[in-house]
Amino acid sequence: MSNGPDYDILIVNIRNADGSTVKNRISVFDGAFLRSWKGCDHAVAVRIVLAVEDQQYVEALLDFVRSSEFNRRIQITAFSKPEAFLKHVSSGANPADVVAAEMSFLSPWMASGDGNKGLPWVCLSESGKEAVEGPVQRKYQPLPELLEGLLEHALAPEAAVRSGKASEAPVIGVYSAAGGCGKTTVAMHLAKQLGTEGAKVFYLNLETFRKPYPLAGGNGEDGFAKLLYDIKAAMERNKLPDAPVAHYAVRHSLIQADMFLPVSNVRELLEMDKQDTTRLIDYIAASGGYDLIVAETDPYPDGRSEGVLERCDKLVWLLTDDEDALDKSAAFLEFLEKSAPAFYSVLMKKTVFVSNRYSGSLMCPVPRPEMAPALTLSYIPEWKQAGRARMLSDTPLFRRDMLKLCRHLFAESGRLARSV
Repeated sequence: MSNGPDYDILIVNIRNADGSTVKNRISVFDGAFLRSWKGCDHAVAVRIVLAVEDQQYVEALLDFVRSSEFNRRIQITAFSKPEAFLKHVSSGANPADVVAAEMSFLSPWMASGDGNKGLPWVCLSESGKEAVEGPVQRKYQPLPELLEGLLEHALAPEAAVRSGKASEAPVIGVYSAAGGCGKTTVAMHLAKQLGTEGAKVFYLNLETFRKPYPLAGGNGEDGFAKLLYDIKAAMERNKLPDAPVAHYAVRHSLIQADMFLPVSNVRELLEMDKQDTTRLIDYIAASGGYDLIVAETDPYPDGRSEGVLERCDKLVWLLTDDEDALDKSAAFLEFLEKSAPAFYSVLMKKTVFVSNRYSGSLMCPVPRPEMAPALTLSYIPEWKQAGRARMLSDTPLFRRDMLKLCRHLFAESGRLARSV
């Protein structure tokens, strides 16, 4: 193989450093993505930075990954030149779960001081022995064994401590600045679709007024109110509640997700501020019982909506082809841009604008360019007068759209990564 440019390679989207495509893209989030990750408690791909001078070795390893079960378990960014590798790992822009590198890459990295900042690493060696205080793996060994070894290093509890990461469930927020955009229907279908893919999902509805869910089973009556009290009590000790989430939650049989029943006293919700909301989400995310959280909240700005917008890792912002609804979204975005420009910038990086109830064409232009919808969700006429149970039944057209949305949410990196 002739000397070429360094590779910045994702196993699902292999490309040259200049952005030109090397291999065709394979979707990360296909129907078996979450179920295929056997023996792993995580629902997202492990990110590996590979640093090896031999480009033929890199290509051979990636070819194997692409055609094996590992293509849904890991994502690889590969480098063949130390300069490009050092620039990438020092930037921190795309954090990895583990670095697998030859000594020619590790030595300058360690000398720079960045190699001692907690990112797990493994030295790749032809002999399996190197004068380095850290894990060493043979570079040439059966590839399944090599990759399983890297996964063990990436997922070991001590690796999570070193990298400063908690094994938290990613959070997908569902939001609309205007009422009546179908937010609850979309959020519940999203939770259902993710559950169908094999994820353990928690559906968190923080709306002030919502209907009871007769399809929810369990002993969670007033469980949400009790949890809110326990969170405030634990906050005084700078802790989260010790009781498991199941102590407060119920199971929704149709969407196959856990959730809280509505509170009997609405004041419990009205008194929630942003800190209460983020601690609630932190408690669920850090419980270890869920792969993903789908959270929705009221359209108007309050502590709950601010908490969801800030804490979520990805945000599905729903629009409809309605001038008044679009103007409300535009007004809120303008307010955020002027009053909190830093937060607005972060929010836009993790937001996906989606036009709901799409009937084949969009008549109303969006008031702001960033509001251009990336996806559409089809209008289902039979849902207009339907009850909640019927709206949650399988509709092939809407399920297709939800699968596209899921793929889009995972498309950037194969995982839901924190944007801040």
